[in-house]
Amino acid sequence: MFVTVVPLKRLPSSFQYFTYEWEEKLGTPQPGLLVMVPWRSGKLLGLLWQIDVAPAPDIAVEKIKKVAQLINSEPFMNRARLSVAEEISALYKVS
Repeated sequence: MFVTVVPLKRLPSSFQYFTYEWEEKLGTPQPGLLVMVPWRSGKLLGLLWQIDVAPAPDIAVEKIKKVAQLINSEPFMNRARLSVAEEISALYKVS
């Protein structure tokens, strides 16, 4: 299963979200979970945004990295807060 993760670090506007592979050993994915994902030569804290997404057609499935770690088992943000965050993101054009 593939998920969309929004990095919790200010990045250029072209890097708003990324697709990662979710492994079953991490449990059931839910929007709003905090996760640690591979980023370049290190790791980056991110917010799980969407679950069960299709990877972009121009990216080979073998190159998609896996979510490294689940930080919390309960969602950090509920659906209402995610909706507000999405509106703010669109308004200010940031992730």
